[in-house]
Parts: sequence; C-alpha cells; structure tokens
Amino acid sequence: LIAEVDFKIKKKSDNVVHSKKWIFGTAEVTVRLYKRQWTSLFQILGAKHDITKTEEERRKVVLAPARADYRERELHILSGSERLCSSRFRETGVLAPLGAALELFDFPNPLLFNENDSTWLQSDSASPLEGWSMQSILSTPNLQRTAKNDLNGLLYFHVRSTIECFCNRLQNPVSKTKTILYCVDAGFLPKLLSTEICTTGFDRIEVSNIADEAYLGLRKTLATFVPLLKKQSINPHATLLTLFLNACEIADREMGN
Repeated sequence: LIAEVDFKIKKKSDNVVHSKKWIFGTAEVTVRLYKRQWTSLFQILGAKHDITKTEEERRKVVLAPARADYRERELHILSGSERLCSSRFRETGVLAPLGAALELFDFPNPLLFNENDSTWLQSDSASPLEGWSMQSILSTPNLQRTAKNDLNGLLYFHVRSTIECFCNRLQNPVSKTKTILYCVDAGFLPKLLSTEICTTGFDRIEVSNIADEAYLGLRKTLATFVPLLKKQSINPHATLLTLFLNACEIADREMGN
C-alpha cells in the first residue's frame, strides 16, 4: 500500500502534503504526509530486520550492565510477581502470558527499531504497562483468562480485546468510521484541516502535553485548538484535554525551590 504511494509521488513537490485514502467497507483511512515522510514510512515498514540482530540491539539497551542499579531499584519497589513479569518482558521483549510458547514470535516490530542499523529506539525503562489503566487491566474478563498475578498476561488479553472491539466496530456496516492521519507540527495542523472538518468541529480534542511552556504553551494551545471544538449550542460539553507534565517542576522553580 505504502510502496504504491511512494512510487506515484516520486516526481511531485516536496513542499506540499500528499494524500491517500483507503476504504475498507464502511471505514475510511486517509493519510496525509509530505513526500519525505511517505518515503521514510516506506523505508521503516519495508526494512529487512534480522531477528538475531534486533534482539542483540534490544538487549544491549534494556539489559545494559551499566544500568543494573536502575533496574534493581525499580524491582525493589515491586511485589514478587510484578518483578517476575517485569524481568520476563525485559528478557524476551514479548508481551504474552507467563508460560506461553514464544517460538513463533520471530518477526521484529519495524516501528521499534531503526530502519538502517536495527538499533532499539526506546529507552531501557519503557514498559508495556505504561499508558494503560490498571483498573481496566485487572477487570474480571481478563482475570478469567490467566493467573491474577500475571500482569503481562492480563495486559495481553486486555490489549487484544481492545483491538478486537475496535476491529469489530470498523466492520459494523452501521458504524461509519473516518480516520485522518497527519505528521506535522501541532500548531500548524489547523491550517491543513479541511473547511468541512473545521466547520463541523470536534467533541473532544486531546493535545497531550503540548500546553507545557516547553512546547506551544497554554495560551497558544487554547488559541489554536479551542476554535476547532464544536460550538456550545451544538455540544456544551465539547472539551479540550491536555496534560501539564511539567507543572510541578515549573511551580517549584517559580517558588524558588
């Protein structure tokens, strides 16, 4: 899919966004990227990684001898079962229930490795548990599928059921889903959105932590994205969601601490 787009835009301008739409049943996926980004995406997804090389590079980072003290301090605050799950994931790099056969996991995820030299792109502390609600992971349906202390297994089933639910929604003939993907500076994004989208507006806009002063800052974030929310007469609950990741550090600094 990506190779076809990359071939078609080879002689086109580098300074404009090139769009490609795919339709799967009632679901639409539109990707809008600059030519260099399409080329980079093609190279990343088409990279020929050797599993032996990627495992060597991954373990070089997540099990680095120089970071042993950091790993042990992390394990110190965990329970016995949590230590086992954490260590197991570091050793294998595979999110699966404890005891699951891992022989068939022999194709590295190209999004986690550099497309040129297969180096590991994440930090040594990256954990699959980050970004997921522990309450959801420990839900009754997941507890019925694996041991209650197997966090890796519980997360595995939670992620799988979430993906299955999303796929079922896409295949539902009644539910029409439209996804548009960009890769641009957040402050520039509204200029690329179609008039139709800007006029209709959004019920929710999640902007991560770009409201921190190190990025756009609160004032510019509000000025940029609040106009894209639906009008109060249409949806009085339309909301902008943000994260002040560095708020405590900034408050401490301003108080002279």
